[in-house]
Amino acid sequence: MSNSSNSRVLINVIGVPSIIAVLFLGGPLFACFITIVMLLAIREIPNLINNPDIHPFYYMLTAAFIILPVLYYYRLNYYLDFTIILLISITIIEIFRSSKMPFANISIIMVAFIWIGLMLGSMILLRNYEAGGYNIGFELTFAMMISVWICDTAAFIFGKKFGKKKILPAVSPNKTVVGTIAGLIASFAVMSLLYFTNFSFIGYPTADGFFLGWIDMQDVIVMSLIFGIFGQLGDFGESLLKREAGVKDSSSLLKGHGGILDRFDSLAYTTPLLVIYSKYFIN
Repeated sequence: MSNSSNSRVLINVIGVPSIIAVLFLGGPLFACFITIVMLLAIREIPNLINNPDIHPFYYMLTAAFIILPVLYYYRLNYYLDFTIILLISITIIEIFRSSKMPFANISIIMVAFIWIGLMLGSMILLRNYEAGGYNIGFELTFAMMISVWICDTAAFIFGKKFGKKKILPAVSPNKTVVGTIAGLIASFAVMSLLYFTNFSFIGYPTADGFFLGWIDMQDVIVMSLIFGIFGQLGDFGESLLKREAGVKDSSSLLKGHGGILDRFDSLAYTTPLLVIYSKYFIN
């Protein structure tokens, strides 16, 4: 087995249970974990830029990713205000920096803020989600993470073994139609398994099932579509940026797995969509 494969297995064995443990404990610990993920992701943004004249002011993004999780954790609904303040602030900074490509610098900061901060960072909001006064954030976040991970694994395995026709070769040459369909089916299978089981993390089996009676079959179908379709679109979205930059991975931070953005790109798309869906249909 290669060093890359060994590293990949080691990260799976240690990393996945650790993330689930942090997710289960929730509270400030999970918020800090997502904050660290966001801050590490900033270091990978330069790898997705192939123009030496573009130099975004990353310190502003770092400050934003320290403040934003606080807003999420305490449910302070000032996200629009904060986004506008950030845009104005970074524009003022670019005025005095006299950089060669100010529009590109501003655009990259704002896209990174929305992609990593508002979208991926909303996992803090999802973990603390309440329905009818009961916190079901763990159940929702756990189901999403497991579904997305299994979807990615199924798409890779079935696509590699049975896939022939490429789905978007100009964006991601290794993704196949078979793999994409397998990923969607896997997401539905995971959600159905959780829905029909009486297993619960509250300490004992319950007749209301894993979701404690807050999820019905319609929710299972919609959430499966979110995880199975938009999770894969999130992966395609990052592949689009990596292809432009001419890199295979966003970084080599996670040996055998690429970088932070490579591992959390799908969750950056599924999390805010699940938050929006839960807001209107799970309450």
